[in-house]
Amino acid sequence: MTRAVKKWFRKVLGDNSPDSSIAAQPNRSGPDPQDDLETVRQERDELKILNHLAQNRIHYLEAVLHSIPEAAIVTDSFDRVILANDKAKEVFDFTLVEGSHKQLNECIHDDKFLDLVKQVQQSASHKVAEYSQNVANEQRWYNVILSSITDGHKNDSVGVLAILHDVTREREAARMKTDFVSSVSHELRTPLTSIKAYLEMLIDGEVQDQRVPAFEQSSDLEIVPVIWRGDRSA
Repeated sequence: MTRAVKKWFRKVLGDNSPDSSIAAQPNRSGPDPQDDLETVRQERDELKILNHLAQNRIHYLEAVLHSIPEAAIVTDSFDRVILANDKAKEVFDFTLVEGSHKQLNECIHDDKFLDLVKQVQQSASHKVAEYSQNVANEQRWYNVILSSITDGHKNDSVGVLAILHDVTREREAARMKTDFVSSVSHELRTPLTSIKAYLEMLIDGEVQDQRVPAFEQSSDLEIVPVIWRGDRSA
């Protein structure tokens, strides 16, 4: 055994030899264990405070995300979903326990949307795109705003924020407007064609009905070019 081990045994066994008395004396020149213990306690308390602040910041970000009426998803640099509000879970039909992470392709199975996120992640840029999905035989349309989350120091992409604005109603309203204009134009064109043909017959004197007055006044003829122009515009 080494001398240090022997000293330890003598101390435990109560040996009163000189070596034992020397070993029992504290090392005055070395650091005080009480000081080391106090330092560890201070560092532990600081870590607790930092962890508490970090948790509060995460809860604040979650509250902000859930207050957004649109679907919102936040991913990290490893393509994991770290935050998602209820609307996003509804749109893509997935669950995410608070404080847990899931791979993006486990939550979203649409390759088109995954490609959008990948492009923004790799380019560390912003992108606005149209995205559609078919749910229960119903087509839904979204304007997607994707922004790269960059490190303030290195300007590297550390994640992606995606917000989906549902524009299905707007697109449906635009389609109905287009259909209405097309229908009205068609309905107007049909009677104008008949009126034009009848006017031509009146001008050419092909109408023999005595109840129809002849076009003798210039004011009567002024209506003809108006109808002609209306027919072309329709």
